[in-house]
Amino acid sequence: MGTEARIIAFGPFSLEISHFLEYPYGWYENVKRQKKVVTVVIKTITTRSSEEVAECFGAKLFDFGTHCDLVPNHEKLRKAVEDRVIEENELESVLMLHEHGFEFMLSVDT
Repeated sequence: MGTEARIIAFGPFSLEISHFLEYPYGWYENVKRQKKVVTVVIKTITTRSSEEVAECFGAKLFDFGTHCDLVPNHEKLRKAVEDRVIEENELESVLMLHEHGFEFMLSVDT
């Protein structure tokens, strides 16, 4: 165990992205199209994996001024999947949500 981190995404809801969100589709049935929703797309539980994921988004784990307005680096994220730092479904969620106008931020727990 170590420093835990989460990549949080927020952006406009649509049916196209509903299965990439954190909760089951039914929980979103009353959300109107284009209303902003928030979801956790990546969770880490070790300091090393948290640092690697932060780097995939251009952030530094303990430089809190870098935790907002993150841009996913697709190449680094794919490498993180190869290295088993993140899961393939987490990568797919990031890519799909990014394509649909979601923004990303990093949250850290020590």
